[in-house]
Amino acid sequence: MGESKIGEPAKFINLIKAYVASDLIWREINRNLPQFVKKTVFDGGFILDEFLKENSTFEEFDKNFAGNFSDRLREIRNALSHAKEQKSQAVITPTVRNFQRLQPWVSLVALAAQEVMVYRNLG
Repeated sequence: MGESKIGEPAKFINLIKAYVASDLIWREINRNLPQFVKKTVFDGGFILDEFLKENSTFEEFDKNFAGNFSDRLREIRNALSHAKEQKSQAVITPTVRNFQRLQPWVSLVALAAQEVMVYRNLG
């Protein structure tokens, strides 16, 4: 993605589009689907809206996969990051319960990172 006038959020979306296959993420989501079709309320006040509507199809998911996925990851990252500062009301504090609530997202992040590392040099 290199240096450009494109902002960081757009660079991240482009990275996801270029190297992360939506069908791989879709399969991983379906392993823990109940966690992605409901809001998640974290200790610290941060609320992560549902990622999918119940009974969503792959086609619906795929329409704006890169944008939606990168937006959610950025929201989680910001809520974790701002927890250190305690300036924001809606953060994810470092609790055991929050660790458990984040677990479904960890597998998605790991899968996406793996895809980027493997395929980035091929493109």
